[in-house]
Amino acid sequence: MKNYRYMVVSLPLFLISANAYTLTINQPTNGELKCATANENPVIIPCKINWEPYEKLLIIAKPDDGYTLYEWRGNCSNTFPSADCFLNMDSNKVVSAGFEKVPMYNLTITQPTHGKIYCNGGTCKNQYPKGTKVSLSVITESGYEFVKWDGGYWGESSEHPIEVIISENKTYSAIIKKIATEEPPQSNSGGFDFGGSDGSGCDGGSGTFQQQIEYWNNDPEKAVTVGTIPKDLKDIYISLKSDEDVDIRLYDVNGKKIVHWPNGILYDYGKATTAYNGVTVEYSGYNGDGTGLGHEYIKITGETTCNLTMKAYGYKAGYAKVHYEWGGDTDDTSNNKTEQFVRDDIKEIVIDTKNNLVWQDNVEAKSVKKKWSVMYDTCVATGASSACQNVNGNTADYYCKSLNMGGYSDWRLPTIGELQSIVDNSQTTNPYIPTAFKNVATNYGYWSSTADSGSIYHAMMISFMFSDGMAHSFTKGTENYVRCVRDKK
Repeated sequence: MKNYRYMVVSLPLFLISANAYTLTINQPTNGELKCATANENPVIIPCKINWEPYEKLLIIAKPDDGYTLYEWRGNCSNTFPSADCFLNMDSNKVVSAGFEKVPMYNLTITQPTHGKIYCNGGTCKNQYPKGTKVSLSVITESGYEFVKWDGGYWGESSEHPIEVIISENKTYSAIIKKIATEEPPQSNSGGFDFGGSDGSGCDGGSGTFQQQIEYWNNDPEKAVTVGTIPKDLKDIYISLKSDEDVDIRLYDVNGKKIVHWPNGILYDYGKATTAYNGVTVEYSGYNGDGTGLGHEYIKITGETTCNLTMKAYGYKAGYAKVHYEWGGDTDDTSNNKTEQFVRDDIKEIVIDTKNNLVWQDNVEAKSVKKKWSVMYDTCVATGASSACQNVNGNTADYYCKSLNMGGYSDWRLPTIGELQSIVDNSQTTNPYIPTAFKNVATNYGYWSSTADSGSIYHAMMISFMFSDGMAHSFTKGTENYVRCVRDKK
């Protein structure tokens, strides 16, 4: 009897449904067709031949560089070229596509005499591929302003900048005109006049003039000289106001940068103070005094020991009103907070007699904490401007608008500049606020109505824990204290 030996071998078993359907992809030239999952976030998968009945997938076209899809073919022929092809494997399918070289169109820019047109912030090209989006903007020479576009689809539109979609040959130019200048609001029409070359002509005084501001052209050193502050001048306050965003510079006699973004001793967006050569220099910050980006100031307390030079530049060419005071005898350079702020104990309010403001000062001013926006999470998740700026609901803004106290119902959330105006750096300990205020939170900050111009997710606040009155940027979902204000009528 023979003995037989048997060996059992396990082999992988591939099961294919008897009803499976086939997918045939005829790959075109100048591009490739890929398979992907048919869901919200498609993932590239192998393009297999056999598919289960009613299995769903996407066919995605990937053109080579310089080419574009102009048509789907086969079972995808009813799909627009701009879309992926959806397939439901309910039968055998055959798919292909056609790619063509992207057409190029001319963009002719006729440069204006007193300015320059830029494309996407840089030099304009002569040709662009079909469908390219080009942002056209104009930078004018000093003393000139953009009026309107000339030519192209936009015709004589004054919108600026504009976005152009290249779909044919296009021609553009811009109409620019000279800015009509007004007479300065005061007889002094250029530079400071401190009553003498050294400011000794009188004990104190003030002046106003109009200063032309040049566009900075991405060069922080490109600034016009506003004027020289002489040695031995006492207690100077200089404000610069413009409809455009402007920045102040302050240098000493050796060119040392005292106020200067980004390389000065004072350079930040909020109010800050520094001691320098025997004086105290206060700067509003490059975000301005809270009433506008073009509203900045410097304040010098004490007597200058050397000449100082003030300069300024703008993010757009234009003009600024310069107001200056010196001598220590003006309201703007006074630090007599005791006389300026008067408390009404019955109404639990504090009256600012200088700025004609009425401040809330009941116990809620040191206990109530609110968010700037209750839509902050939606703002972060979506980046939607409407959500980021929404102050409805249980917010600091709504709290003030709903407040009814002291016989008043017209309360509002103060601006960052208004909050900074009640910082008192003459106090020796926290809180640094006039003594007329009795209810002050000393462990956190107070919301302002001023949003952070550099971030849609942040707004500005002040803490009276610090004497510098620095504005701080906090996320709008943070709970901060609330102190409401109203205009004295």
